[in-house]
Amino acid sequence: MDNPVRLTISLGLLLLLSATTMGALAVPSANKEQGSVVVETNAMTIKLVGNENVPFYFFWPTNSPSEKYKVQMYQFFEAIDIDQDGTYDQDSDTIVQGSVISLASLDWQFSDIITETDAQGDFVALHFNMTSQTKPGGSNVGSRASFTVQFRSHLFAENEAALKFDVVVEGYEFSNDEAMLVLAHKIFLTNDNNEMKQSENEVQFGNAFFEASDTAEATETGTVKVGVSYASDSDGNDANAMIYLAYSHFSGDLVHDPTIGIGGNTAGQAIEGGIGNEILPRPSKGVLLASSLLATIIFLLIPLITYRFIMRKKH
Repeated sequence: MDNPVRLTISLGLLLLLSATTMGALAVPSANKEQGSVVVETNAMTIKLVGNENVPFYFFWPTNSPSEKYKVQMYQFFEAIDIDQDGTYDQDSDTIVQGSVISLASLDWQFSDIITETDAQGDFVALHFNMTSQTKPGGSNVGSRASFTVQFRSHLFAENEAALKFDVVVEGYEFSNDEAMLVLAHKIFLTNDNNEMKQSENEVQFGNAFFEASDTAEATETGTVKVGVSYASDSDGNDANAMIYLAYSHFSGDLVHDPTIGIGGNTAGQAIEGGIGNEILPRPSKGVLLASSLLATIIFLLIPLITYRFIMRKKH
């Protein structure tokens, strides 16, 4: 076989081999440190802090570490929905006396980090949990029975710029039969872009978002309505604001699935039960492989045709 032909085929085979690996998603960097979990993807870096301390998510675009956002799980409380709009309004609704439970007063423990990959070793999903260790009869719980709160974090390959976290409340007993249960999150912004705005069940703050479905599920009640609202601090400053998830009165264990991330819900695509916030769609492996094979064929044919043409001219 002529050397140019052999060289061309060898290069083509190398290109074909590399094409079969195109589209494979690298497994995100994930580390469990003392008191925190850190996960880094190409799009977003997330730090979950709270092992035996105040629980919060700290996150930023990986390529822009100065643009930081913080979502702190602040407190649970019961509220009477005075205006009956299904959301918590701090100006009109009433907090049930003695119902406030500061999440910082509970002990928290982290699970191990579980990473899912497919048969080819491509990244599929990453999971880790933070679970409260309630102190029965503590001053913040009063005479109500012990209950457990868990935040189950999920990062999916479909969108590496969003983190879905399930809110799971087990064994909670209401002190008021007319009340809704409110989960309050404190929002801190460490950059100048701190404008907040809401569209339906999504709150945008800076270049980040907090989104939640408008229903949750309870083991005894079934579907539970969820209202999303936000409020600036007492000085009207959006840099230190609150986001409230108001769960209508329920019985049994509650499960809900908010999402935080960079960008916004512009695509509105579903990701594993959550809401997608894909900035750019990711081509499937099939599309990438087909494109690569076509490029390989073209790469092989052009030099061969050129070589044969030159050889004919010489003879």
